[in-house]
Amino acid sequence: KLIVPCHRHWIFVKFISREIDDFLECNQTPGMSYFLIWETLKAYLRGQIISYSARVKKKQQERLKKIESDILQLDGVLSLYPSTNLFKERLALQTEFNLLSTKLTENLLNKSRHKSYEHGEKIGKILAHQLRQQRHTEGKDKFKYLGICVTNNYKHLYKANFIPLMDSIKQDFKRWRTLPISLGGRINTVKMNILPRFLYLFQCIPIFLTKSFFLLIDKLISAFIWNGKNARIRKSILQRHREHGGLSLPNFQYYYWAANARSMLYWFKSYIDGPEWLSLENLSCQPASLHALSSYSSTTIHKKKSISRII
Repeated sequence: KLIVPCHRHWIFVKFISREIDDFLECNQTPGMSYFLIWETLKAYLRGQIISYSARVKKKQQERLKKIESDILQLDGVLSLYPSTNLFKERLALQTEFNLLSTKLTENLLNKSRHKSYEHGEKIGKILAHQLRQQRHTEGKDKFKYLGICVTNNYKHLYKANFIPLMDSIKQDFKRWRTLPISLGGRINTVKMNILPRFLYLFQCIPIFLTKSFFLLIDKLISAFIWNGKNARIRKSILQRHREHGGLSLPNFQYYYWAANARSMLYWFKSYIDGPEWLSLENLSCQPASLHALSSYSSTTIHKKKSISRII
């Protein structure tokens, strides 16, 4: 498969090629060893790449400031003279601003995720030994499959999956707190990084989550978005769609309901080639049916001994 690099990659490749040609042209000293030329070239290119990256980053930041000021001016004009063309121009600037801020946010998150270890034979052995000890000390009453910790007891699924995820997100927010990210960038971080991790568990683990759980998530996200300060905009306004004056901040409880409602849609429709879990759930609730469970009350389900406890 042919991989075609994008325009900015071509610019970088041309820049490096030109610098290599200039360096070799200016350093044609007879009698100099190739090893010395190679080591000198690496040091020279390292400095050129650093300066190139700094120049590109500076241009992006200047463009972000220019777009932000243009958006503020357009908002003022739109409030006085609404126009379709101005609104389209406003959307185009907002899209470009989101792309640039998202790219900068991704770079900052990748930098904060890096971990440096000391190199050496002894240190490598110690780290390998610690990893082996960690694997051997894992409990035999659970195992991990496709990112889901499967336990021998249904009641332990929340503790084995959601609690570690909450601890991991707390650590991520703690590392990201000092990064120079704008309000839009922080909301995009929640949508790109935090929401998919929770949504995967919502879709794979059908357990009941209390309202306090989602209040805790909202509290952590609010502290991250406002960088530990008091919120200046209500959460309900931030969760509105952009067309309605919000910033599309995810509502995790709505995503939880949607993930469960998606599974229940299979109960009300007859699929010939449905997923395997649907046939397993059909067998587990016999002699009743999955469609009939929707009209049963909780007391009726508990009184029937033939219905599985999983349902």
